[in-house]
Amino acid sequence: MKEVIRWKEEENHKVCKIIYCLIIFYINFYNIYNSIAGLTYCAVASLKLLGMEINDKDKLIFWLVNRMVDLGVNGRTGKIPDSCYSFWSYATLCLIDKEDLVNKSLIKQFLLNCQCQVVNSILIK
Repeated sequence: MKEVIRWKEEENHKVCKIIYCLIIFYINFYNIYNSIAGLTYCAVASLKLLGMEINDKDKLIFWLVNRMVDLGVNGRTGKIPDSCYSFWSYATLCLIDKEDLVNKSLIKQFLLNCQCQVVNSILIK
């Protein structure tokens, strides 16, 4: 069995700085046109695992809630809905205890519509 790595608190802060730099540069909650739901999930999950606070949580929530569009869930502003982004966006909302802000039945219906009737699995659209 592998040993769990325990970081010192000051190392947590260094890691968080790196994550925040990635959020600002790559994920960029501040420029909603370049944000990507999968990377957003990874950053938020990393911060949660480190027990750190999420800066600009209101902007994050606004961006995530606005991934829910009429036909389903997209992963980037202006993109068509995609089944995998349903997970990334909704799971990120769950990480920050805000899943009640979206219509779960819309997500469920979208995923059911993505289902392949022949093999009964989800298609990546």
